[in-house]
Amino acid sequence: MNVEEANPVLAVVRAGARLLNVHAADNHRSAPGTGAFDWQGLRDALLYIGYEGYLTIEAFHPDASEISFPAAGRRGLAFLRSLFAE
Repeated sequence: MNVEEANPVLAVVRAGARLLNVHAADNHRSAPGTGAFDWQGLRDALLYIGYEGYLTIEAFHPDASEISFPAAGRRGLAFLRSLFAE
């Protein structure tokens, strides 16, 4: 969505109740909160549409080793939990 949509936050609002699952990775495909993606805007859009589905971390980075993926998942999960706790 970060690549295909001119405004990812508006795309979420437009999708509304049709949005069934959200995959979370930052703009450079790594863990949420480690790049430049507008996470506050996404959170606000999800709350606005009443989204109650899953938020799945889908992080990948071509330079990362398999060992670093669990650490990235934990870092991303901590970030998302703090973001939605605000």
